[in-house]
Amino acid sequence: MINAQVLAEKFCMGENIYDVDEATWQRAFQLIDSNPDAAFVGDRVHSLWIESGGHLRRKIRDNALILRVLKRALPRYVGPTLTLYRGECQFLFKSNQMGVRLKTWTTWR
Repeated sequence: MINAQVLAEKFCMGENIYDVDEATWQRAFQLIDSNPDAAFVGDRVHSLWIESGGHLRRKIRDNALILRVLKRALPRYVGPTLTLYRGECQFLFKSNQMGVRLKTWTTWR
């Protein structure tokens, strides 16, 4: 079984390890969040999140923590200011559990 420190390092490199329990994923993201010097391979983390973000979100179960890590891990947008919109399942919206799906944002309302 992989420990949280190794898992955190692998995530930062854009590597996904699928057979990991929820507690280890949660601890790995907490470690990343608490390490201001964490270095990321942004394009690889971006690909990992697009492919497995839903799976990781179900494991980690803490949107605020996920967003803090992704804000640091993903490549920055460079360009003019945009207003973005996205759809969401009504059940998730009403229960304040809106998702973090990077490829579902649009400029079209």
